[in-house]
Amino acid sequence: MINIKNIIINLFKGLFIGIANVIPGVSGGTIVLLLGIYERLLESIGSFFSDKTKMKERFLFILNILVGVLVGILLFAKVISFLNENYPEPTSFFFIGLILASIPFLISNYEGKKINFRNIVCFFCGFNFVLLFLLIENMYKVNSTLTNEITLLYGIKLFIVSFIAAGTMVVPGVSGSFLLILLGEYYNILNFINTMNILPLVIVSFGVGLGILIFSKIINWFLKKHKDVTMSFIIGLVIASVFKVFVGFTFIGILPILNIIAFTFGAILVIFLGKKS
Repeated sequence: MINIKNIIINLFKGLFIGIANVIPGVSGGTIVLLLGIYERLLESIGSFFSDKTKMKERFLFILNILVGVLVGILLFAKVISFLNENYPEPTSFFFIGLILASIPFLISNYEGKKINFRNIVCFFCGFNFVLLFLLIENMYKVNSTLTNEITLLYGIKLFIVSFIAAGTMVVPGVSGSFLLILLGEYYNILNFINTMNILPLVIVSFGVGLGILIFSKIINWFLKKHKDVTMSFIIGLVIASVFKVFVGFTFIGILPILNIIAFTFGAILVIFLGKKS
């Protein structure tokens, strides 16, 4: 029986995942994890054909999330770009609220009862991985040159870039949007979305779809076979994400109030959606 309430909740979760993937520096994978659907989504994608009795349930779940993601990207690409450019601090504090409020949930999802050396090493590997990514980001100069010419070679490049970026989108703490900047295609893809240029969007969609499918299977395998160390690594990724998202705090004017409101809203949102997962 179809549960309308769950469909609406999953659509909203997909919406926030789509919004997160528009913002460079914010990890869509982190948002999936914070909203309490990370393992279920990886399981649904990675093991879609393994059990025919669950195929319908998995299909509906993936479809709900995917529709929400697409709506979030298509409707909010311009809005989020505007907010991120003109109100970077409140935007960042919204996501910081999401991240910090999710930490108790992540710990409760952790199966290990004792802290051991292997888990500590995995935690710091995840933590330092994000810091390394942040160091690369700070050293990189953004190239925002746009192109509208879709040749065969450019189409192949767009597919490969989308495939690689999709892999990072399912890894918490790593920004697929920023990787697109590194590969020189973020502003082009954002322009394709805003202008509804169908051909390159179809190419990007195929690349992203294949990338998510393959990388989901890999991460899902690690979660099944080595859950504790994988979760330790993921928790390190998520906590370090705060350093990636933080852009500063201004103590002048109305900005401090907006930052606090945005932080509080983000925290309440992840607590609410986490309970509904």
